[in-house]
Order: sequence, then C-alpha cells, then structure tokens
Amino acid sequence: MKSLKPLIISIIILSINGCTKETVLSPVEPQIIEKLYPYEVIYDSATFKQRRDELINHFQDNAVAIITTNDTYLRNGDVDYEFRPASCFFYLTGFDEPNAVAIIKKSYPGSTTSELIMFVEDREYYEIQWLGPVSGPDGAMEFFGADIAY
Repeated sequence: MKSLKPLIISIIILSINGCTKETVLSPVEPQIIEKLYPYEVIYDSATFKQRRDELINHFQDNAVAIITTNDTYLRNGDVDYEFRPASCFFYLTGFDEPNAVAIIKKSYPGSTTSELIMFVEDREYYEIQWLGPVSGPDGAMEFFGADIAY
C-alpha cells in the first residue's frame, strides 16, 4: 500500500472580534497552524446585574435563589480537569472560579433591584503557590458586583 501524504488544511478566518492569533508548530509535522484564543474578555457588571434584576421580577418578596457553581475534578494523579463554571451561575454572576455560591434576593420587599450575596473561595499564601490566585471576597465585591461576600 502506498502511504498517503498528509493533507494540509488552511483555515482563513477573516474577522473575529475579541480573538488573537498565536502561531505554534504542529507536533506531527513542522507546519504552521494558527490557533485562536478568545481570552480578551471584557467584563460588564451591568449586564449581569440586569440579568439578576430580571430574575427577581419573578420572585415573591421573601423568596431567594441559591445557585452554586461546579467544583474542580481530579483527572489523574495531581492534575485536574480544566474548570468550567456552571452555566446558570456564570450567566447571573460572571464569576468563573470554583467552589462558589450565590444568593440572589430582592433588595427590599417590593423592590425591582436585586441583591447579590456570594460565598467564594479565599486562599492563603501556600495555597496560591500551588493552586493559583483567586478573586476572594474582596474581588467578588469589587469586580463582580456582589453586595456582600464571604
């Protein structure tokens, strides 16, 4: 049987907003492949606040929503799977760190604005060294619009 020559596929991406291109060498052949990484995300806390406000319009005055995000899962040995927050949690808070809980309630009875209380992970120095930095309670209030954070 004849060996088939590898097929080189070129993908041209004309305009994708919020993405950057990185050139890497393929491990199979020394050909150049372009990969896109959409890491340039702009966080808009007003959008998430609006989503929470729309949610509480369906609440009674004394009702609350308790929403949790995912945990990290062990892949093998000492390697975890890449973390992905729960979709509904991320949709309402924009918070993308593991082991967090959000409580959403009306600011006061009859209100049309929401109050966000978050319970987030806080790490000590040695944990940051091994697991990486987190926003913590201060970051949850400053960057993610939490009214109270623990």
